[in-house]
Amino acid sequence: MTEKILALNVPTNFLAHVDFARESIMLGPRQRSFERDPNGWALGRYDRCLRILNSEPDAHVAMRLLEIECRFVALLRTVDQSIPVAPLFKRYGSIHRTTRRHTDTDIADDYVVQSLGYKTAQQVPHTIEDFRRATTLAEKALIADLMLRDFSQAVGEIAEHFDYKRGMFGRGASRTYSLAYGVLALAIEFESHNEAGRAAGVTLSADGRRHEGLFLDFILAFIFVVDAGTIGLRPTDGFNERVRKIAQKRAVDLELVGLLDQADVDADTMLDFLARIDALK
Repeated sequence: MTEKILALNVPTNFLAHVDFARESIMLGPRQRSFERDPNGWALGRYDRCLRILNSEPDAHVAMRLLEIECRFVALLRTVDQSIPVAPLFKRYGSIHRTTRRHTDTDIADDYVVQSLGYKTAQQVPHTIEDFRRATTLAEKALIADLMLRDFSQAVGEIAEHFDYKRGMFGRGASRTYSLAYGVLALAIEFESHNEAGRAAGVTLSADGRRHEGLFLDFILAFIFVVDAGTIGLRPTDGFNERVRKIAQKRAVDLELVGLLDQADVDADTMLDFLARIDALK
C-alpha cells in the first residue's frame, strides 16, 4: 500500500456515503417523483445517456446508472476531496506549542487534592462541568490547569497526525478515483447495451487533435448530469484524453468495479480498490 493512498480521505463505511449521495440526489421534488415512479424518474434523468445506447431506453440500465452515480459521488466527496493539510498542521502545531509553554510547571497542590479526597491531581475530575461546580478558587485553578494539560496533549496528537499526513500527500486526489470508477463502470454498461455493438473506447482523429467515439459521447452525457465540474477541471480535450487512457485499461482488472457493489465495503476493501486503480496507470 502506497503512502499516498494511506494519506487519502478513505471512508471506513463507504456504503454510508453512497446512501448519503443518493439522499442528496433525491432532494425535494426529485424524491417525490422518484417515490411515485422510480423507473420513470431514472429514465428521465439519464435520457441522453440511454438514447446514445439504444433507441428504446431500458429502465433496468437507468437504475444501474443511478447506482453508478451514487458511487461516483461518494468517491468524489471522500477520497477525491481536496483537503489542504499543511495549514491544519500549522494551526494545531502553533496551538500546541503555546499551550505546552503553560503546562510545563507542576500543577499539583497537595492540600487541594487531598481536601477533595484524591491522592494525585490527575485523579481529580476536570471537565468544564467540574470547573463550574467547584466551590473554591483554588479548586477551580487546579481543574483549569488539568483541563489545559489534557487539551495540550490532545492538540499535540492532532498536530502530529496532520504532520504525518502532509509528509505524504497534501491536497487530495482531484477527481482521480471517481472518474476512473465512472469510466470503468460505464464501460461495462456501454458494451453490454449499446445496439451498435461498439467497444468502450475513445479514438483520436487522424490529425491527433480530436477525441471521438460513441463511448465518449456516453461518458460526457453522464458526467454532465452527475458533476459537470469534472469536465471543467481541464480543457475538454484534457478530460477526453483522461477518459481514453482509462478506457484503454478496462480489461486489465475486470473485477475492480465489483468491489464497490458488494454488500459490505469496509476500509480494507476501499484501500484495495484504490491500490488497484493506481495499478492501472
